[in-house]
Amino acid sequence: MTEEKFVQMSLDFEATIADPFKVHPEAIMVDISGRDVTHFDNVDKALGVTRSNELSYESICAKVKPIDEARDKIVMESGFLDAYG
Repeated sequence: MTEEKFVQMSLDFEATIADPFKVHPEAIMVDISGRDVTHFDNVDKALGVTRSNELSYESICAKVKPIDEARDKIVMESGFLDAYG
């Protein structure tokens, strides 16, 4: 993708959004700054879900990290960053 094409695509997309920085009236703001289980608790509360007390922060991270790393690898191999980076 050329730089010109990317710029035009970005401008066309932005033109379809009335106010990209306006907060939706039904949006729920969630503090995810904690580097512990509190950020999971905050997201769960916002989504209205209940997580088992048997799941520790460490066990959740152990499951999520390999998925995150695999996704990053796929993105890097796809050329996405070459096109958009």
